[in-house]
Order: sequence, then structure tokens, then C-alpha cells
Amino acid sequence: MIVLALPDADGAPVELVPGRGFTSYSVLVQTQADAEETGATLGDVVDYQVTHPPGAVEDYDAARLAHFRIQKVTVIDPPEGQRERSHTIADVNGVFTYAPVFEAIPAPPVPASVPRLNGMLALDAAGMIPQIEAYMALPETPSVHKIYWRDLAVFHRDSELIAVIAAALNVSSNQIDNLFRAAAAAT
Repeated sequence: MIVLALPDADGAPVELVPGRGFTSYSVLVQTQADAEETGATLGDVVDYQVTHPPGAVEDYDAARLAHFRIQKVTVIDPPEGQRERSHTIADVNGVFTYAPVFEAIPAPPVPASVPRLNGMLALDAAGMIPQIEAYMALPETPSVHKIYWRDLAVFHRDSELIAVIAAALNVSSNQIDNLFRAAAAAT
């Protein structure tokens, strides 16, 4: 993606935001074409209002942009797992440069509960069902856990059964959270 920026009265770059009004600035009439376009004479200073571009800036004529001292600035895409929090346009040796500030994309919330079917699909995708079944088949596994596992209609994140199975299989709290997120998204 490309954005447009132009220098303000102090020469600092100002981003033109599509569809958000206009920017006013002054230009010295330096060519006969400028004079004909503005109705001014060579050497005059003309005030302009540049309407912010309504569409794709890639389509703007480079000569026209240069006439208004507008530069195309390439937007930097965020790294995987991050999003842009804010950005500025900086003047680096006369070239306007996109300077973003990225932040990590927060993980989706962990659902408090998921239907058994969704939970089983997430466990299957993680390859954990054989391990859980092996744990349930152990003679030392309390019978109440076996009954709950067999007849459970909804998996609750804070249930004792989930905590016991996780401990038995050496599954971290973060892994459980991710399983519940996956279960919520399962179809």
C-alpha cells in the first residue's frame, strides 16, 4: 500500500488521508505551465488547497504529485502476529519515510466453556485423545473422573477435571487456553 505526504509550512511531512478534507499550503510559481494553471505570473506565491485523494494513490500522476511536492510513501506491513498501533511520516534526507509503531495482536479471549463436540474436535486436532483415554483407562484414575469424562456435555475451563487431566498429561495452562480457543473456533 502507498500513502501520500506533502511538506507543511515548516517542510515537515504531513500525510494526506484519503477522503478527509484538504490541506492548504503555498507554492512558488516557477514554470509557465504553473502560471497558466493558476492564472498567476512567474515568481508569485499561490495558495493551494489539495483535496485529499479519494481513491487509490497508485493511480495519481507522478508529475502532478511532484508539482505539488507530494511524495508517494510506501507503507510497511506489520510482522506476523503484530499490528500497527500508530505511525508517522518522517523526512529522511528529503525523502518521506513511513515510520510505524507495531504492537502484538492480543490473543482472543479464552472461552469459559465449550460444547463437548467442539472440545473433542480440538483435542483430536491436537492429537491428545489417545493420551486422555490412556489416562482414563488407568486403574488409579478415580471413577468419578471417568464418569465425568464419559458423560460431560460441556467442557468448563475452570473445572477440576480439566485441571486433573492437564496435570496428568503435563499440559500447561497456556496450552489449555489454546485448546479452548481452538474448540471455540471448531466447526
